[in-house]
Amino acid sequence: MRLYSHDPPRVDTTLDNWIHHTREGLSPVRRNPMAPTEPRPLRYTATLVAIGAIAGILSGLFGVGGGIIIVPALVLLLGIEQRRATGTSLLAVVPISIAAAAFYVANGAIDWRVAGLLAVGIVIGGQIGSLLLAKLPQRTLRWIFIAFMLAVAVRMLLAMPESIDGTLDMDVWRIILLPLIGVAFGVLAGLLGVGGGVFIVPALILGFGVGELDARGTSLVAIIPGGITSTISNLRRKNVLLREGLTVGLVGAAFTFAGGALAFLIPAGVGNILFGILLAVLAIRLIVSDLRATRKNR
Repeated sequence: MRLYSHDPPRVDTTLDNWIHHTREGLSPVRRNPMAPTEPRPLRYTATLVAIGAIAGILSGLFGVGGGIIIVPALVLLLGIEQRRATGTSLLAVVPISIAAAAFYVANGAIDWRVAGLLAVGIVIGGQIGSLLLAKLPQRTLRWIFIAFMLAVAVRMLLAMPESIDGTLDMDVWRIILLPLIGVAFGVLAGLLGVGGGVFIVPALILGFGVGELDARGTSLVAIIPGGITSTISNLRRKNVLLREGLTVGLVGAAFTFAGGALAFLIPAGVGNILFGILLAVLAIRLIVSDLRATRKNR
């Protein structure tokens, strides 16, 4: 199914040509996204593999699930509607997060207490987000996601403080607060198809004094249960493209180790800036596509 009923003429550039010809080869998916009846074109599969590879590297590098890249890529490059792109992304996030978390576990960069408390809230919030995903209009979902991308881009572009190597001292208030924070992040995850790590990581660093690498590893572990339960809910509501989600997720899982290795090698500030620029570009493309489609349909 296409995101828009009519596509406006495209500027003759290399990127636009790729997007145009890729989407033109996806007629089986546009007609029946939940049960394609024709073989996938090679270009379509290659695009899924590329999306998974990039998402996997970013997951290992930043301690995120990769959904912040997967969702706009599925929409822009493959023409998948926002709702199913979101549900498909959550499925892909699960294997990617498991593989990326394994790298941090091997390096002892996990706070299991924090991860467990956050996971409880994320599971609850994810169910709320999945319900909203099924209820809200497509265009509303799209603009919520655009706002989310721009907020994350600004956060990544702003200078983060120097890495903290602290360990969180657990008390009653933190035991209460962490699950509540998890609920909020879980709602975002279920609604937008992201793991939530893009906000969990800075929240742990700035709000709780957790070390940077520990925050990334803890975030990855925390988002796994929520990704699984939200995906089950989305499958019941027929908001998941199973084959696409598994392809992106398994390819991404294979590339998380490259991202994890980079996390220990490159300065965090450099990676943050590049990631922020990428998100800003993708958000602008989504805005332009939406405005063009709206103008065309008037």
